[in-house]
Amino acid sequence: MRINIAEYFLASVSGQPAARCLQTPDNEQTYEQVFRQSYAISKSLSAYRLLPVVVLLPKSVAAINCIIGTVLSGNIYVPVDISAPIERIEKIISSLGDCVVLYNGTTENVFCSFSEKLYLQAINVDDVVANETLTLDEMVSEVRSQTDTVIDTDPAYIIFTSGSTGAPKGVTVSHRSIIDYIDWANSVYAVSQKDIVGSQAPFYFDNSTLDLYLSFSNCATLNLIPDSIFIFPAKLLDYLNQYRITTIFWVPSLLVNIANLGLLESIKLPNLKNVLFAGEVMPAKQLKY
Repeated sequence: MRINIAEYFLASVSGQPAARCLQTPDNEQTYEQVFRQSYAISKSLSAYRLLPVVVLLPKSVAAINCIIGTVLSGNIYVPVDISAPIERIEKIISSLGDCVVLYNGTTENVFCSFSEKLYLQAINVDDVVANETLTLDEMVSEVRSQTDTVIDTDPAYIIFTSGSTGAPKGVTVSHRSIIDYIDWANSVYAVSQKDIVGSQAPFYFDNSTLDLYLSFSNCATLNLIPDSIFIFPAKLLDYLNQYRITTIFWVPSLLVNIANLGLLESIKLPNLKNVLFAGEVMPAKQLKY
């Protein structure tokens, strides 16, 4: 029985290091490549344990490296919306107390806009270089000794609500909650290494949990669909075909747009086998379509 979510990723890295892990329109990385960069980030966080680590990056391969690196280090990742008002980001970081902020060149301006007001420990992940001297087995063994101290009741991540009262509130999610969720999903949806999961949800939205760990637990590919593609439903379906995406977990509004436009009459999706949705009401008419 798994005791932490790092085991999902480590099992895939050990079993199929050359398998494709992440995919974007201009980048592909294997499980070993993602692990090596994540390992380097985990080393930079190794002095801490069960400390909130703010992932101040856009949805990207780099953000994935930070999330996995935080998990491998035994700390708690906190994804935030970099397009949110600076005041909201400040409130989130202030409420966390002692924490570390991970950022890169794309978010350095955002970080600098509030870093002087708050006492922060921070790491520019552009400066973190992957270790190419250790073998994969040596790194996996080292990480396992680190993560073996993390148990299922420890916090894995903190996600912040929309803050309808004016103050964003952090919800802490344990390793056991994610494990129960993903093990259930794996018992229902036949996902394997052959699958490609088309990721729509931003990492600061809890729907992204299934995208990440359903992929990693099966050594499948996670395709980070660009936000701009979702503006054009026909282009979105073409994208699904181009990348042979087999599984999606989207908000219903996107699926309703596709149904209302009748796009499936002219665009077939022969590779798509799992269509999941949550977060909003799904109207019966569009669901039937």
